[in-house]
Amino acid sequence: MSKQKIQNYQFTIDGMTCAGCAARIEKTLAADAETTRAVVNFAAKTATVVSSRSPDELKSMVGAIGYSATEALNIESLERKENTQMKRAQRELVLAASLALPVVVLGMFAPEFKGSGIIQMILTAIILIVPGRGFFIRAAKLLRHGDLSMDSLVSLGTATTFIFSVYLLSVGHQHLYFESAAVIIGFILTGKYLEERARQAISQALRQLLKLQPSEATLLVGTFAAEEKEQRVPIANITPGSLLLVRPGDRFPVDGVVRRGGSSVDVSMLTGENQPIEVEVGAKVAAGTQNLTGPLVVETTGVGAATELARIISMVESAQGTKAPIQKLADQVAAWFVPVAVVVAFMTFLTWWVLGQNLNLSLTAAVAVLVVACPCALGLATPVALMAGTGVAARRGILIRDAAALEVLHKVSTIIFDKTGTLTLGRPEVKDLRVFSSEGVSREMVLNWARSLESGSNHPSAQAIVRYAEHYLSPEQSPISLQNIRETAGIGVVAEAKADGTTHQIRIGSLNSLQDLTNLEQAHALAAASRFPDASYVGLGCDQKIVAIFALADQLRPEAAESIEGLVKMGIKPIMATGDGEGAASVVSKALGGLEFRYGQSPADKASLVQQLRARGEVVAMAGDGVNDAPALAAADVGIAMASGTDAAMAAAGVTLKDSSIQKLVEAVHLSRITFRNIKENLFWAFAYNILLIPAAALGHLSPMLAGGAMALSSLFVVGNALRLKLRL
Repeated sequence: MSKQKIQNYQFTIDGMTCAGCAARIEKTLAADAETTRAVVNFAAKTATVVSSRSPDELKSMVGAIGYSATEALNIESLERKENTQMKRAQRELVLAASLALPVVVLGMFAPEFKGSGIIQMILTAIILIVPGRGFFIRAAKLLRHGDLSMDSLVSLGTATTFIFSVYLLSVGHQHLYFESAAVIIGFILTGKYLEERARQAISQALRQLLKLQPSEATLLVGTFAAEEKEQRVPIANITPGSLLLVRPGDRFPVDGVVRRGGSSVDVSMLTGENQPIEVEVGAKVAAGTQNLTGPLVVETTGVGAATELARIISMVESAQGTKAPIQKLADQVAAWFVPVAVVVAFMTFLTWWVLGQNLNLSLTAAVAVLVVACPCALGLATPVALMAGTGVAARRGILIRDAAALEVLHKVSTIIFDKTGTLTLGRPEVKDLRVFSSEGVSREMVLNWARSLESGSNHPSAQAIVRYAEHYLSPEQSPISLQNIRETAGIGVVAEAKADGTTHQIRIGSLNSLQDLTNLEQAHALAAASRFPDASYVGLGCDQKIVAIFALADQLRPEAAESIEGLVKMGIKPIMATGDGEGAASVVSKALGGLEFRYGQSPADKASLVQQLRARGEVVAMAGDGVNDAPALAAADVGIAMASGTDAAMAAAGVTLKDSSIQKLVEAVHLSRITFRNIKENLFWAFAYNILLIPAAALGHLSPMLAGGAMALSSLFVVGNALRLKLRL
């Protein structure tokens, strides 16, 4: 059989429960001699593989180690699976808590009565077999590969405690330890549920990007325009050079060039700028952007992986797949803590047995070691502090996704800001109106004409002009009557209006759309001399001349200067990276005290800037609001999104500011520092309990019941310390 050429595959992976699963699959695939590259993304549940193997061979390799791979990336199917997993985690938690409560009451508080031990045994057995079975399954899988984890310790501790309690019950012993096993499972399932919620939120990033591209397109079939017929086809069937019809309201399925028509296009998903651009014949359009006002015929230039949207998706996926996961301190310690605890328990049993103690005493000491070593407080240390901190943050309009975001945010040294929609409001306003007095048209007439022409448009610039005109016109002055109104996409609005008994043709549009008017050079000169270098200009024409120009510019957020100053005082360096030109960037920089900036930045440029700063040892946060910011948000150590921005930006970020105020970003950094300090305190005390009490249990000074009580006490201590966090915030 001839060797296949090297190909790039993407699989959806099912069965992964932790980052360790992703690492194991990646290691297996990468070890194959025919595979050049393998990256497994746990958050997105995907595997990207560059190999000369066939898809079936690669899927078989994944299946051989206990997971399944499917070649097609089905977003809807993936969402259904994740919803099912979330509901299952919730059911398991509720069931474990419901059954553990009566076990604790019967075992520790209720008077002894006949059948009490049997009831405890049955309820605990259900907890271990139903909601707790995942711990045993995962531990068994790891054991087959010679690995141990926290699941191994939970499984060994709870199983040993249960079996020992059954033994004590069978010989008529009064002190049973079923409640220890039940409570351990209940507490750890709480942490797992919180972890699943955070993981699923992270995986939204790629899905939000993928959903921007339509799955079908309207293909025009025919040699001549008059003979063309429309045909709905899958994107996979589109080839470069094909002609597609894109109607108003539809998203472009491909990258292309406009061959017929004119329209306004919402490009915010690529640029982050909420002001639509006007396109006409010859203009380039990108997949995922939205056609707003007029039908367009587009010649395809890029399809599938060759589109700008696909490149952005690839950058986000690459950043998420290669970024080193931030491990909890508990997971780092578990690498040696779990096997040490198992060895200490075994050596305890062996030592007491060799010293001549009976089986009951030797086993009691060993079980006490396993019980007190169970990582209940360790498992709660991060989730309870996270719940307390994020609860306070949510009430303040700050959404922090997970412990990883907190862990990074508290040590951020540099924050990169997008400009439009982040440092500015993202809504254009009229900054100035210049009326050409030589044309004999009054300022009031200009405002009324402009309001009348733009009142029917949803374009952000048109709405800004209407707001400006209505502010300066008297309330009783109604719009003038217009006749023969014609709106041309990419050109503007043209109509006829009567003034002083004369009918005039009036029009409004960008200066570039008024090329045929005689005094265009004068208008450009006036715009160039304006004191608003960051403004864009709209001209109002009457008959053959421009009679006025409007300067429109975005507004700086009122809290921006104070927020930037606050970050500097906290030892954080702010940098602005914008797709705008140098003039607009310079104006904002000066208003913010000489803020360092980069202008003309594409999505790839922003992501590259993040990587450059990280390579220098900086801990980098990225704050943005558009899909164009998504690659940088994903590449940064932590992403910060404005809630007024796109869903994809919010999904790629670890922190979302609900009211889009960057003052909230300062609060978020402060909150993260206090919250993570609380997490470290929790972890310290969780470790301290184990370090101090494992020797005590090994020496026989701690019974399994006291060990269970100490374990519960350490958990209560951790929870209490986390609740104290609310008072500190």
